[in-house]
Amino acid sequence: MPYKRYKANSNGRFKDKVVLITGATSGISKTTAYAFAKEGAKVFFCGRRTNLGEANASEIQAFGGEATYMQADVRKESDVRNFINGCVQKYGRIDIAFNNAGIEAPPKAIAELSLEEWNNVIATNATGVFLAMKYEIPVMLRQGGGIIVNTASVGGHQGFSNIAPYGASKAGIMSLTRTAAMELTGKKKYSCQLLFSRCS
Repeated sequence: MPYKRYKANSNGRFKDKVVLITGATSGISKTTAYAFAKEGAKVFFCGRRTNLGEANASEIQAFGGEATYMQADVRKESDVRNFINGCVQKYGRIDIAFNNAGIEAPPKAIAELSLEEWNNVIATNATGVFLAMKYEIPVMLRQGGGIIVNTASVGGHQGFSNIAPYGASKAGIMSLTRTAAMELTGKKKYSCQLLFSRCS
């Protein structure tokens, strides 16, 4: 594992910043959690798979970083609310939120998709980001600033065959992020940023 070569820098670029990340049991979110911790951030992350979450937190701590895992399913409002409240209870604030939890459905044409497959992707990718922002924004407004990064995709810009739920969810994230930016313009130091990732 490349992470074994990591060594946390307590005076790094994100020294003492509190970073909240969704879906950091694997993939982009996991790599991001390690990178922030390496640069001195206090990382608070969630995911559905407890065994992976606890293993990732232990590995970050092993290279000198600070990380806390909390089990949460971003499709469930109570889980998201408890996750964000848990971060605030532990650290008192959220400086950066990276809303990245996401899934894909099995590749299928629209007419072949089940409603369950559609709803699962939309609930995880789009509703999950909405719920995270719903509870992150008040925290950041109270503390006078913060940054939210939401992961979209080229699939939100351009149609691709057989990934309709994924593309629709990412287009929804883009619109949601732009709307939040408009709503929050001029509100202290609040920053809402959109991160694009390539379509898998």
